[in-house]
Amino acid sequence: MLNISKNREFPERMYDLYDLTKSERGAYLNTWFPAVSMAKVNDKKSINHKKKYICHDEMGTLIKVDENTANRLYHRMYNPFIVFIMPSYSPWKNGANYDIDQFDIKAQICSIDDSSFGIWLNNRPLVELKELRLKVMEYISSKDEVNGEDFLRHCVSLGFDKETIDYN
Repeated sequence: MLNISKNREFPERMYDLYDLTKSERGAYLNTWFPAVSMAKVNDKKSINHKKKYICHDEMGTLIKVDENTANRLYHRMYNPFIVFIMPSYSPWKNGANYDIDQFDIKAQICSIDDSSFGIWLNNRPLVELKELRLKVMEYISSKDEVNGEDFLRHCVSLGFDKETIDYN
């Protein structure tokens, strides 16, 4: 069972998570949050997939990583984990006034700087990606410590594209 917060959002600046005290960190561990970074068009936020607004549907949590993974993430044991879904098109193309039927998903262990463990799956129906995102979230939530390479292998086993693995 996933613990999804209905009252709080993920920090807009993920880097703030690195400055949390041990007791503050507990408020973000093993809890999933909708992220604040929904793309905006005309100063409005929306997930209206049939109009001119751009969907950037994002969930995030704070995870503990193992020592090997931390060594590649600037030696930080606690890192944000983000999984987001976005349209497969360029949002600024033609004013984005056309039907959206294909989406991309990225799952990523973030770092305080430019390294990460990320992977994509592109051009799929939204329903399929929402189900996939839940599987990724369940995998992350089931771990006391996440190993970055194991996480990427698990994503590939779920159907993510191995060729899109990204370490930065």
